[in-house]
Amino acid sequence: MVKENQINVKLDDKTFIILKGLSEYYDTTPTELLREIAVRGIWKLFNIVRMEEGVSLEEMLKAGEGT
Repeated sequence: MVKENQINVKLDDKTFIILKGLSEYYDTTPTELLREIAVRGIWKLFNIVRMEEGVSLEEMLKAGEGT
């Protein structure tokens, strides 16, 4: 089951212009682009932790099920 959460993000003008331009380039919305960036960042973090500690992603996901 996936829960939808809302996170309010404040961006300065330059960052917003860049985000808006990138979202138009990739034919998506700024919100969807931020979501994609966040998801990719989380998976990258999982990979770094897995490499450093030798823990498989499956083990990490199973450990997180109880939380």
